[in-house]
Amino acid sequence: TAVEPLSFPDASRGEPWPSWIWVERRDVPVVRLSRRFELAEAPVTARLFVTCDNEAELILDGNEVGRNEHWQRPTVLDLTDRLGPGEHRLEFVGSDWGDGSAAALVAVLRLEFADRVEWLVTDEQWEAQPAEAEADARQPASIRGTYGDAPWGQPHAAMSDSGPSAALLSALAKASHEWTDDDRSVTAEAIAAEDPEYAKLVANVREEIRVLKAERDAGLSSVMVMRDESSYRTTHVLERGEYDKPGEAVTAGIPEIFGSLPEGIDANRLALAEWIVSPENPLVPRVIVNRYWQLLFGTGLVRTSEDFGSQGEFPTHPELLDHLAAEFVADGWNVHRLLERIVLSRAYRRSSYVDPIQRERDPEARLLGRMPRHRLDAEVLRDSALAVSGLLDRTLGGPSDHPLQPDGLWREISHFGHPIPFTAQHQYPDHDAGVRRRSLYVFRKRTSPPPILTTFDATNRETCSVRRSRTNTPLQALAVMNEPLFVAAAGALANRAMHAAPDDRTRLSLAFRLATARVPDETELSILTRSLERARLRYRDRPEQAAALVGFGIAPPLAPLDPIESAAFTEVASLILNLDETLTRE
Repeated sequence: TAVEPLSFPDASRGEPWPSWIWVERRDVPVVRLSRRFELAEAPVTARLFVTCDNEAELILDGNEVGRNEHWQRPTVLDLTDRLGPGEHRLEFVGSDWGDGSAAALVAVLRLEFADRVEWLVTDEQWEAQPAEAEADARQPASIRGTYGDAPWGQPHAAMSDSGPSAALLSALAKASHEWTDDDRSVTAEAIAAEDPEYAKLVANVREEIRVLKAERDAGLSSVMVMRDESSYRTTHVLERGEYDKPGEAVTAGIPEIFGSLPEGIDANRLALAEWIVSPENPLVPRVIVNRYWQLLFGTGLVRTSEDFGSQGEFPTHPELLDHLAAEFVADGWNVHRLLERIVLSRAYRRSSYVDPIQRERDPEARLLGRMPRHRLDAEVLRDSALAVSGLLDRTLGGPSDHPLQPDGLWREISHFGHPIPFTAQHQYPDHDAGVRRRSLYVFRKRTSPPPILTTFDATNRETCSVRRSRTNTPLQALAVMNEPLFVAAAGALANRAMHAAPDDRTRLSLAFRLATARVPDETELSILTRSLERARLRYRDRPEQAAALVGFGIAPPLAPLDPIESAAFTEVASLILNLDETLTRE
């Protein structure tokens, strides 16, 4: 429960000032930082201040008492009713960003007694160990903890030898309440004073804010509004395309082959819009229907979906295209009804099986004798892995989310490595639900699109693309087996299957069915079973690898499981997610 502001130790009177304690081990993604202490009597009040990087679960005597989600928003807790005479253990279970960066902590416990005040702060007496060490004797009992000034700066840092500024203490003390802009500025200044790189970033952001405010105050900001001019300018045909040789004057209109604009209104954008949706216009509904057909079948009735002109391909089924277009308009341009009509058709529900005669007569499955096979689009493939594993967050709306990606990727392509850290060079990944939302909400930087989507042929959005290319490369297989999101999805799928069934065969069948929408046959099940046994044998000899694999994820498991079993099932789940049948629309 959040409480009123907490006072801090007074460094000028020799009271203990807290230090960062952090662990920087790539093979230990989740760490437990703990301290045992003994009280002779119950305190009158006991308040805990904690800030951590990146997030931590706060545990007192084996019971969770709170969480801290980000070091810029410290947590203040009232522990008075939980502390009495005797020994106690304060623990913080924290995780890294998923890229091997440090998990770190700063904590201050203020114990007020009738005649004195005592402090328990993060220092060399704290222990560090893997979070699973107590449950698994094969884990190392402890790991090296580092104390002192953290390499990225101190959010509570002292401005002078006498301790932190009063303004900073005031900002931090209000951490459990809503911060003001002034509180954020004070904290940013404190960090910038100790971290030169962060100082450059803060200076750059403030300069951007200053320029925007100056433009606003000077009335220079503008908003583009689309409207018609009161009078139209005269437009000429340019002779040989040269701008300084105007020829015949022309007026707005459309090619005669497509009919005419509605009568009685000016030839403006409104007239064009009404012509586009006019039942007499055959072009637009045909184009739209063809694109939805391409979405479902991989190839449109007109292969060149970006070109319906004389240079494009003739439709394989012109009567079908005309019929669907006419029905689409008659249904009031109802996309849901169009898709329903297509997916309920015999053509859509045909098998993907191809016999020798079909392969010879129709190698590209353009004649609708069978369902064509095509690899899923990048976004669909990513969302499918999240949905199958149970990780997909289906929240609608809201701002874009920043996915996990290699550290420093934006800096490599932004401003040619300019030494000043422009904001466009920094990408701060989201966590938990922010990583698990649909690809629709993934933030895309045009000069550096998300690598996992680019690997599966997603466009960079620099130009309009109606039809994507589809490639099949070894890099795609490596991505599905090693990319953090797919590794986490494999672990969650394994976890889901292990909790849903009591034996290996049922678990493997469930995982296979979730990914492929069918039950595996005996041959497939035998292969999966042998793969599971080989994985078990390997991880029994390498328990540290099993612990690292199980500890990696973007969502907490349903319940604690044996790390050897979990790692083995995760490996087999990764194999299932990498099957051609999982990645391919059949």
